[in-house]
Amino acid sequence: YRQRGEKKEMKEKLEAAAGLGSAEANFCLGDMHVHGSDGYEVHLPRAFRFLLSAALARHPHALCSVGAMYYQGLGVSRDLKKSFKAYQIAAEEGDIDAMRNLASMHYNGEGCEQSEAAARYMLKVAKEAEEQLAAQR
Repeated sequence: YRQRGEKKEMKEKLEAAAGLGSAEANFCLGDMHVHGSDGYEVHLPRAFRFLLSAALARHPHALCSVGAMYYQGLGVSRDLKKSFKAYQIAAEEGDIDAMRNLASMHYNGEGCEQSEAAARYMLKVAKEAEEQLAAQR
């Protein structure tokens, strides 16, 4: 629908799928509310609710987005421990950005104990994941 310029139909289908619990639909709606795209206004609290719904289904990009929103306090109170936990689960699900964010949080002791060794390890894991992804292409 989106590629054919049928935004009204796209929004209806996406919202229906999200209402049925589709993690991907909830992620898309959350992302659209974060960026104000595809006819949706920027609305960070609403974006957070959609992303959290997708994150609870272990959608890796939604988990990373939830971590970022907690980290920055966007649409939700800033909470570094919740940010760290969301990034941790996203990383377990293979999200490379979450792996890098965890490295930074370990290095700076944000939401966790400061550990340069843990930071280096997370960067190594992220690099290996990137290489594996590149080899699959």
